[in-house]
Amino acid sequence: MQKEKNNLEGNSKNKQREIDKLAGQKSKLEAENERLTAQLKSYMKNYAQAARKNKELEHEVISIPKKFSEIARQNKRLIRETAEMHYNLGVFYTKNKEYGRAVAEFEKVVEITPDDSYAHFNLGYIYAEYLVNRLKAVEHFRHFLRLAKSDDKDVDWVKKYLITWETYEGKKPMQ
Repeated sequence: MQKEKNNLEGNSKNKQREIDKLAGQKSKLEAENERLTAQLKSYMKNYAQAARKNKELEHEVISIPKKFSEIARQNKRLIRETAEMHYNLGVFYTKNKEYGRAVAEFEKVVEITPDDSYAHFNLGYIYAEYLVNRLKAVEHFRHFLRLAKSDDKDVDWVKKYLITWETYEGKKPMQ
């Protein structure tokens, strides 16, 4: 019996060591669990913030094209208004016989809106009648004819001007 008692005491000590070892592992695991739980809470908080930020960005992605189209619309309006302002200044300078300044303003109109037929007409007219630069007059009158409507009242005058000067300079035989 003594032998068995000693055997049981040895087993008991071994089991106690195992229990102590397992208790140490348990406390380590509990500490790891607390750390991981805190980390999980932090991740969940970051995820919630990221989800909110994502919603904001999605809204922004939807609204940006609308903003760009509005800016483009305003830009077109400003370009049109700027061209009109330069056109009106050109008319003003023409009426005040400041042809150099008028040409500069009409050139700005043509630069901003190359398809403005009347800016080309006015440039051609100033070059033809006041500055006597027939090459430039013809160039702008040709642009005018390409852009003008066929029922425009000035088309006939421009055609007569072009025919007169082409015939006069002998470039084209009279028809």
